[in-house]
Amino acid sequence: MKMGNDNNIFQNQNYMNQINKILVIQTAFLGDIVLTMPLINNIKSLFPNKKLVVLTTPTGKEILAGQINIDEIIVYDKNGKDKGFFKFLEFVNILKFLHFDLAIVPHRSIRSALLTFIAKIPYRIGFRNSQGNIFFNFMINYKKNIPEIERNLYFLEKFINNFDIQKIDTKITFPYHNELQKKNNDLLDIKNGNSQKIIGIHVGAKWNTKKWIPEKFIELIRQLDKKNCKIVVFGESREDYIVNNYLVMKNDSRNILNLIGKTNLQDLIAIFRNLSLYVSNDSGPMHIAAAIGVPVIAIFGPTVPSFGFAPYNKKSKVIEAKNVSCRPCGKHGNKFCPRLHFNCMNKIEVEHVFDAIKEIF
Repeated sequence: MKMGNDNNIFQNQNYMNQINKILVIQTAFLGDIVLTMPLINNIKSLFPNKKLVVLTTPTGKEILAGQINIDEIIVYDKNGKDKGFFKFLEFVNILKFLHFDLAIVPHRSIRSALLTFIAKIPYRIGFRNSQGNIFFNFMINYKKNIPEIERNLYFLEKFINNFDIQKIDTKITFPYHNELQKKNNDLLDIKNGNSQKIIGIHVGAKWNTKKWIPEKFIELIRQLDKKNCKIVVFGESREDYIVNNYLVMKNDSRNILNLIGKTNLQDLIAIFRNLSLYVSNDSGPMHIAAAIGVPVIAIFGPTVPSFGFAPYNKKSKVIEAKNVSCRPCGKHGNKFCPRLHFNCMNKIEVEHVFDAIKEIF
């Protein structure tokens, strides 16, 4: 459908009135999905009486569950049961059947763009640098060196006259479930009048090169333990040895709560509400903690904050190695260091992280 050259065509009320069903596609990683939430909220504010549907991953559904601005979630398990060409065609038919008028695609993959095109959604908006930009009939510039939350919000330029990013609501909220919160408060052994600081430490990451050195995490835990902080450790089950190694050395676990591989995303949200601080590799849960308002110490190795994925929280700090000329070595990270020295993480010392913690406390 040829739309002409007017990039602000949606600011024309005639076109706005043609939009009744809106689809947002975000099937990237957990952090990307969290950082898309302000865009979703503001789309609903612009179109309060229109149906807003999000196409996302199983992880995306888990983190977006209960969001009041989303009318429906479609789960596309692209790396699991919905993997492959024929499943892709099934989702094309689903979208055709649902008759969307507008698709907004912050995910920059060719698959997401192609999905909207073959489904014949009339208005399709994506980033100009998307791998599938040929399938969009409206595009926005991908602004570099700004936070991803703000970058996504520039989609709203198409709909708002005199658009001003400073006036857009960037807040992210998560539903509060009394029973779930109580369960996790009990898990943390929170008692009235207990002023003990609770520090979360996330030792995992999607990419191996985004993980700080295990022995340095162990030493950090040791130093925090000496300060009589309650330490809650998160990660994937394969990282369980980090905590176990420390506990074997100490033979005392009163201040350590090992939750590696034992929490779902809703549990994390409930636990994060009680944290005084969160120390994390560059990972998806880091963005959840920052959204809740927890001060985050983020450890960045192969990636850099200028990519836009630093914690979006003024109380947070990024720790990164200085004078490592090969940084960044990719937009995500790698399975192993391309130069085999891993200096981007090896040069971040425990005292660098501990000093940043002392500044916040």
